[in-house]
Amino acid sequence: MDLWAGRVIRSTSVLVLLAVVGMFAQMLWVAAPLLSTSPSLVEPDAAAWTAASTEADVMPANRGRAVFRHWSADVIWSNGRIEMTLLDERDSNLIRTGSVVPAHSIDGVFLDPALRWMVVAEASGKISVYPISLREDPIFKDVVTGMLPAFDHIEQMPDGHGLLLWHGEKLNLWQVLGLHHDHELSLNELAALSVDAPIIDVAIAPHGHRIAISTTGETVIWQRQGNFIQRVTDTACAPYWVSDQLLACRARGKVESMWQLPQPGLDITPSLMFLPQQYTGYKNPELLWLSRDSDSIKQPKFSITPLLFGTLKAAFFTMIIAMPIGLGCAIYVGFFMSRRARARVKPAIEILESIPTVVLGAIAAIWLAPVILANLAGLITAIVVAMGGLAICAMAWELVPKTWYRREYYSPMPLLLFPLIVLLGYGGFIWGGVLEQSLPQASLTSWLEATIGMTVTDRNALLVGMAMGVAVLPTMFSVAEDAIRSVPRFTSEGSIALGATRWQSFTDVVLPIALPGLISAVMLGFGRALGETMVVLM
Repeated sequence: MDLWAGRVIRSTSVLVLLAVVGMFAQMLWVAAPLLSTSPSLVEPDAAAWTAASTEADVMPANRGRAVFRHWSADVIWSNGRIEMTLLDERDSNLIRTGSVVPAHSIDGVFLDPALRWMVVAEASGKISVYPISLREDPIFKDVVTGMLPAFDHIEQMPDGHGLLLWHGEKLNLWQVLGLHHDHELSLNELAALSVDAPIIDVAIAPHGHRIAISTTGETVIWQRQGNFIQRVTDTACAPYWVSDQLLACRARGKVESMWQLPQPGLDITPSLMFLPQQYTGYKNPELLWLSRDSDSIKQPKFSITPLLFGTLKAAFFTMIIAMPIGLGCAIYVGFFMSRRARARVKPAIEILESIPTVVLGAIAAIWLAPVILANLAGLITAIVVAMGGLAICAMAWELVPKTWYRREYYSPMPLLLFPLIVLLGYGGFIWGGVLEQSLPQASLTSWLEATIGMTVTDRNALLVGMAMGVAVLPTMFSVAEDAIRSVPRFTSEGSIALGATRWQSFTDVVLPIALPGLISAVMLGFGRALGETMVVLM
C-alpha cells in the first residue's frame, strides 16, 4: 500500500511539474508574435495596391500649416522672406499677419504643434527660433539662434515635436524643448543613426514610430521604439508607407513589393523594457510606463522597471505595517492569551480577510488619503508618542514589586494597553497640531517642500501599504498563529516548570519549533502584497 501511495505521489509531482513547464511554454508561444519584429513579404491585395499607387496630397515645399485649439497658422516663404497668417477660428474676421526675414538662407520652416514658436533652418545647421504671439502684435517679437548638425535634407516628424535631418550616411532626430526666460534655446538630440552607405531617400511612418531609409546598397527600417534596424531588401527603392504596418517599395514609378510589420507599439526589446529610453518631450532618458500615451505625441512607453519598483515599494511598506502587527498578534494570541479569549479574538481578526480589496482601496483613496494629508503632523507625533510611551511604561512596569500583582500563566493584563495606546496617541495628535502651528505657513507639507524639496501627495506608497497591510494581516496572522499553536503545549509547560519565564519559554522552546511556520506566514503575506492590484489601482 505504501509503495503504491509513493508512486501516486511521485506521478502527481511529475504532472504538476509538466503543467508548470507547459504554462511557461504557452506564455512564450503567446508572446512570440509580440516580440517578433522581422518584416514579412506579403502579396498585396487590390486595396493595398490602390492605396500604395495613389499619390498622397503633399503640401508644397514652401508652405506649412499648424492648428492648435481655435488657432490656425499658415506660413509661406520665398525669396528669403517668411509670411504668416494667423486666424482665430472663433472670430473669422480676426486675421493677423506677420513677416520676418531670417539672417540666413531658408531650407526649412517648421511650426510648433502648440504654436509656441517657429523654427527656420539652414543646411549648414544654423536655426532661428521665433516665439509666436497669438494675441498681441507683432506676431514675431524676438529671435533665438542655435546650431544643429549640417544636413542635406530636413523634415518635421508627424507629431510635430521632432526634426529629422540626414547628411551622407548619418541621420539625426532632434527636438526643440523650449525657450528659457533668459531667451536661451533648449535643443535635445533624441536619437542618431549611421548606416553603411549614403542615404538616398527617407520615409516616415504616419505616426513616426518607424522610419524607412533607402541607401545605395539596401533599404532598412529604423525602429525608433527600441532604437534598432531591420533590413528590408538589399536594393535601393523609393519607400512609401501605406500605413503604419504596411511599407511599399516603389521603383520606376510603380509599386514592386510590400512588407507587413507588427502593429506599432508591439516591437518590444529587452532594452526597451529595462533600460532608460529617450522619449520625445523629455530632455534625458527616462524609465517610463505609459502603454497608451494621452498627449499629442502618442509615443507608447513600455519600461517595466517602474512597475517592478512600484510593486516592490508597495510590498515593502505593506510588510513594514503588516508583519509586526500580524506576527505580534499571532504570538500573543497563540501563546500568551487564554483559550476563552482566543476563541473570541481569533475569528474577529480572521474575518477581516472577507473584506474585498476593492473596498479597502476605495476607503483608502476616498476617505483615508485626504484625512492623512490634512493631519500629517498630528499622526506622526501620535505614532512617535504612542511607541515611546509604551516603551517607558514597559520599563516602569519592570520596576513594580512582584508582590503588587499576580503573574498568572494567562493574564489579561496586556489588553489594558489598548486604552493606554489610545490615550498616548490622542495626546501625541494634539501635540502635533500645536507644533505644526509654529511652522511657517502653519503647514508641515509646505515646510517640507520649502526646506528639503519634498512634495507630499495624498496618494503615496505609504497609503498603499496601510490599505494592503489590512488585507495581508489576517492571512499572516492565521498561518503564524496555527504554527505557534501546533507546538506541543507540554514543551513550554516543562520549561516553565524548570524555572523559565513565559517569554523565555517562548523564545527558547516554542519559537525554534514554530519558526518554519512563521517564515511561511511572512512569505504568504509578501506574495499577497506582490500580487495585489486593486488597492494599487484605486
